[in-house]
Amino acid sequence: MGSSCQRCELRAENSYKNMDDRQKFFLVPLKGDFQQAVTIPGELVERFRGEIPAQISLQTRNRNSHTVGVTKYPDKIVFTAGWAALINTYDLHTDGSMLLRYTGDSQFNIIIFDQFGCEEPFSVLEDYACLPPYLLKRHIDATGTTKCCENCAELDEYKYHNLDNKEKYFLVSVKGDFQHEMTVPEEFVQCFRGDFPEEIRLYTRNGESYHIGIAKRTDKLAFSEGWGAFVKTYDLRMDDSMVLKYNGHSRFNVIILSRVGCEKAKSVVVSNASVPPHFPKRRRADTTTVIRAHDHPESMQMQSPPRERQICLRTDSASSQRNMAMPVFSAASPSLSDNNPQLCGQLRYSFSKKTHLSDNQKKRVEEVVRRIPLGVPIFVAVICKSNVSGSFDLNLPTQYVKRHLGRQERTILLRRGGKSYEAKLCINGPTSRFSSGGWRRFVKEYSVEVGDICVFELLKEREMCTMNVHIIRAYEVADG
Repeated sequence: MGSSCQRCELRAENSYKNMDDRQKFFLVPLKGDFQQAVTIPGELVERFRGEIPAQISLQTRNRNSHTVGVTKYPDKIVFTAGWAALINTYDLHTDGSMLLRYTGDSQFNIIIFDQFGCEEPFSVLEDYACLPPYLLKRHIDATGTTKCCENCAELDEYKYHNLDNKEKYFLVSVKGDFQHEMTVPEEFVQCFRGDFPEEIRLYTRNGESYHIGIAKRTDKLAFSEGWGAFVKTYDLRMDDSMVLKYNGHSRFNVIILSRVGCEKAKSVVVSNASVPPHFPKRRRADTTTVIRAHDHPESMQMQSPPRERQICLRTDSASSQRNMAMPVFSAASPSLSDNNPQLCGQLRYSFSKKTHLSDNQKKRVEEVVRRIPLGVPIFVAVICKSNVSGSFDLNLPTQYVKRHLGRQERTILLRRGGKSYEAKLCINGPTSRFSSGGWRRFVKEYSVEVGDICVFELLKEREMCTMNVHIIRAYEVADG
């Protein structure tokens, strides 16, 4: 992503404000006298399009819910009734923080960080939900608030540390002389299980990625090579924050937030999303005079029209019971037909025929597809009940199998996060599907659920095919 002007910033900010509230994150710092109530600044409230209810539910990562009252003022809102119980439950201290994302129906998902930027283990681990009632009472104090004794707290820390790195979130604050290099917090390194990578790749929410070198400085690590460009691109300032989630292969997804807890709009909004990639730009001389084409006839060349990623939809009343999929092709393509061999060559990615995607689903799928090189065969499946239970069958688009996999039973490696799963491709007449086995193990490992979207990226078309699998969670694309 190149440099931007003030107009770019304003356009990104406006686009962000108009996004669905369920696609936004907010960071609430715990400062001052927050034990009984916490103030949500006006800047955060302005970013929220809808009306914040008078009572909300805050759900932690281990699915525990806490009802909190909301008092509204002209320039802020305050979390009041029920807030103190949440604070006591997780024994939160000054300089901790809480990442919120609205999920609809007056509910927010929250991630709780301590003062060092590490998650509060008790808000992540799910073992307490499985305890019998008589055991759970041992962890409840006289006020009715669930508490951890010292032994439990130590056990939680141990269990959390041994979680897969891909199951953890880290909060990193921008501190010190950070413009060209910044120390990686020691707590971040300690929470990261195994050796910290020597080079990482940061993926922002707008689909951009950045290589960042990790330099060793005596007894510390530092973000070094590439960090300065990242800082400049997103105008990072003192006390801004980054929420990082490991994605395998030295890759981290990153949410960038300002010092008041608002997301940096430029890191979320896709740059020039409405401009086709090969749209001819007007060339300007150093004097900013427009160079006209007829002044330079040698510059006039025929160009192929750009392929636009537009989705053509088919609807069917029974689509929710099947793998939801459809082709995406250029605007000049003929009407949809899975049996049309001429059409197949124009597909950017494939779906099965009977489906309907919401606008949010289309946008998120297109964001993922834009990060995959052109020419790579892709198919997309919206997960239904039969894909993740019972027979665990996942049907593949007929033409996709014909063109790229061949009409023969074979083993396909499904790869995600450094792990691979051998899925058997079964052929039964015109139907091709992944059946149980490796697909079932993949579903269980990554908690694939009904409504999630899986994007399959074919890496090899030889004897042993390999597919990268990208997962878009249902809550990311939920309609209002």
